[in-house]
Amino acid sequence: MRETPQILERDCNFAPYASTRREALAALTPREHEVELFHEQVRRAPVDDAPDLAAFSFVSGFARGAYDLADRHRALGVPVVGGGPHVTYWQEEAPEHFDALGGESRVVLG
Repeated sequence: MRETPQILERDCNFAPYASTRREALAALTPREHEVELFHEQVRRAPVDDAPDLAAFSFVSGFARGAYDLADRHRALGVPVVGGGPHVTYWQEEAPEHFDALGGESRVVLG
């Protein structure tokens, strides 16, 4: 039986936005780095100072939540990278929330 995705802070039931950007970046990341993927509509990402880097890829409908998570990570000293369609098209507002911008996955972590 297929489990219905948990929709966080929403009053409707719809399928999560499907994207492979995260998986592609994880596959390009050198093996000596541990990568953990989160999708906020399925499983809430933890906010702590454990990661060496936090990267976000998102569409405009999720910008407010992504900015909040990025700001919370930065407050703990974790560098954050922003990318995805929203960052690509709204480049004037994103820099205040991220240490680096990747747009449509233009940054390859190495």
